[in-house]
Amino acid sequence: QRTFHSLSKTMSLIEPQSIRSAVDLLYTANHVLCYGAHDSHIAAMEMWRCFSPITPKFNWTPEGRIFSDAAATLTNQDVIVLFYAFRESRTLFEFSEVLNNTDAKIILITRHPVPNAPFPVDAALIYGKKPKMNQECSILKEIGLFFTIEILYKEYCSKAHALALIQKTNIQKEVVI
Repeated sequence: QRTFHSLSKTMSLIEPQSIRSAVDLLYTANHVLCYGAHDSHIAAMEMWRCFSPITPKFNWTPEGRIFSDAAATLTNQDVIVLFYAFRESRTLFEFSEVLNNTDAKIILITRHPVPNAPFPVDAALIYGKKPKMNQECSILKEIGLFFTIEILYKEYCSKAHALALIQKTNIQKEVVI
């Protein structure tokens, strides 16, 4: 029952427009860098694992210094997906210099709303239920997080499939003419 509650809470927090915005950013990006702040690096690796078989533009980095170096090379045609699970927005400041100095679009995937992020956020996805103090490492939050990644993956694949069908139809029309 707790698992169901975690999934239903995630579904109630995720806004369809936020998913569409994130998928559009991912789809049009030349490169996507997935990074998990602190203990969220497993989520970044999971997103890379899901997406990399269908497109080579996804990468992930497990460590902050490598992330900083990689982020510095990104352009406005690229996207950073930042996973962040902590409550304190003050710890987001450790990323603010790097993220304010990149031209890349930023998708923030977090458990807590960050109304005043210290860097520009192009799309924000909130997942899971608010944990109690003794639930910080709860599997329930992970279920909500991985469910969010799965939604992004399914929507990305649906968009790619729909566009492929349109292109196929246009090619068929050209061949007939």
